[in-house]
Amino acid sequence: MLVSDWFIGFHSLMPFVYGSFLGIGMIGLWLKSRKTLARTSAATFAASVLFFVVTNFGVWLMPNSMYAKTMEGLAACYVAAIPFFRNSLMGDFFYVALLFGAYEFVARVVARYETSNRLLTSDR
Repeated sequence: MLVSDWFIGFHSLMPFVYGSFLGIGMIGLWLKSRKTLARTSAATFAASVLFFVVTNFGVWLMPNSMYAKTMEGLAACYVAAIPFFRNSLMGDFFYVALLFGAYEFVARVVARYETSNRLLTSDR
């Protein structure tokens, strides 16, 4: 993504975007040794919320923002972003299910293959 941003062009929100990615990476590191369906779902939701909160705070904080630098302006910024959050959340859950599900499926197939292969070679 950094390479594509280099070619497409950086914008003023990049520190907030990449900062939220750093936080999401930390959530992933926490999840790595604690994988369950419930924790993966909770981590997905937390990552989506983190991205929403951090990047929309950045939108509000920018000097040329259309939102007043008040609590009401911050609230208006978050409210205006809710429709985008819904789509982001749905996409995050879809891709997490697809990618984590595919990984777990392949891991189980490989484990079964290795088990059956050991059983076949031990019978000789």
